[in-house]
Amino acid sequence: PMTLTAPAVPTTEDLPAGPGMWLTTVLRPAGPMSARDGARFAAALRAASDSSGVVLVDLRAVGRLPRAVRQSLTDADAHLTDTGGVLLLIDTDTPGSARPPAHLLGGGTTP
Repeated sequence: PMTLTAPAVPTTEDLPAGPGMWLTTVLRPAGPMSARDGARFAAALRAASDSSGVVLVDLRAVGRLPRAVRQSLTDADAHLTDTGGVLLLIDTDTPGSARPPAHLLGGGTTP
């Protein structure tokens, strides 16, 4: 009989990207965003994009987005793209849009 010994928990050498941690952050704001709420969201998004490889933002419970929030999403996307990460949006704010409800931003796409 053949036996294979494998560690119960993968080591960092076993990960496809090699040593290093991959962190995913989920942001799910709810309710209409005032300017103050938008500033709080933008700060949380900056912190998430600075510390995570994947940031998922679920906007289904927000409604229309203030311009400053849309800009913070664009900025976070650029930052994550530059660092090898990704921003995933779940958004139903754009009825009739060509984008699906869940989509990746990328390359200067405006939310």
